[in-house]
Amino acid sequence: MKLRSIIPILAAGIMALSAVVIGAHPAAAASPSILCIGLTNQEWTCAQPNGSSPVAMPTETQPFEPEFDWDWWLYNGLNHTGQIQESDTSLCMQLDHNAGNTVIEATCNGASYQKWTAFLAPNGYSWMFYSMWDMNQCLTYNASHHYLDTVACNGAWYQSFAAGPAPPGWNPD
Repeated sequence: MKLRSIIPILAAGIMALSAVVIGAHPAAAASPSILCIGLTNQEWTCAQPNGSSPVAMPTETQPFEPEFDWDWWLYNGLNHTGQIQESDTSLCMQLDHNAGNTVIEATCNGASYQKWTAFLAPNGYSWMFYSMWDMNQCLTYNASHHYLDTVACNGAWYQSFAAGPAPPGWNPD
């Protein structure tokens, strides 16, 4: 085969490989979103970073309106596997089997225990996230402790997250 016919094939192969690698980035095409669960019409709880301790889910008493000081997360959308990354950091949600299936934050590394797949909840409008490390486990609001952990996926309200985008004009800085 002549060099001139090999170069386009090689270039196409490199471009295809780079698209796969770029697409694998934790938040390649993600935009900042919140992860909240409605408790009542006036009470919400939203995922907030907590370092190596479980991701906190404190109760907010107010009508649900995204605020500029809420914590924002990046993930790849419905039916796409990827990491849930805290906006403007290199920290990702990580399933910690050794700590009773709590969800902590750790430096993003692309491991299966940091990958989640979002899918539409049974209610038709919220999102659920199952772990790629253990696909029977879903991201869950633990109401007893006000943090995130995982339990068997069951479609309950405590696994159904409002996943809203950042409001127009939002600037994380």
